[in-house]
Amino acid sequence: MISAATDAQLRFEGMFLTPKQANALLAAPKFHVYDNPEAFLTCNYDPAKALCHPGRDPLPGTLKTPAIDRCNPACANVARTDTHIAALRGEIARLRQECLEPATPMPLRERLGQRAKQLNKLVEQHEWTRPTDREES
Repeated sequence: MISAATDAQLRFEGMFLTPKQANALLAAPKFHVYDNPEAFLTCNYDPAKALCHPGRDPLPGTLKTPAIDRCNPACANVARTDTHIAALRGEIARLRQECLEPATPMPLRERLGQRAKQLNKLVEQHEWTRPTDREES
């Protein structure tokens, strides 16, 4: 996703595109980016790698959009920004707070706690693997 954003900026910043150039840009797979705030991720959609289409058609290019309602965190198309991680942290805090509420039934507390742990693993993975070209302070 970083590569696509950089390429788009370097190639097209300040330009007016002809219809042919605009169509070529829209056809380039690396520029197919879909935000999914409910899943706390962005999909840089490549149908050949998409796990949201388990029975994907063998012909490349036949699946034009991801199934946003079936995002799989293990998919190679998944990208997370620091904004997604901030939202994840907020959701983790909300889930943990709900676990502490006395009115929350025990089975629900357990599921909410499991979900918070699952989301926390995504935050940890992002912190461990996120690319950066700036020095951390």
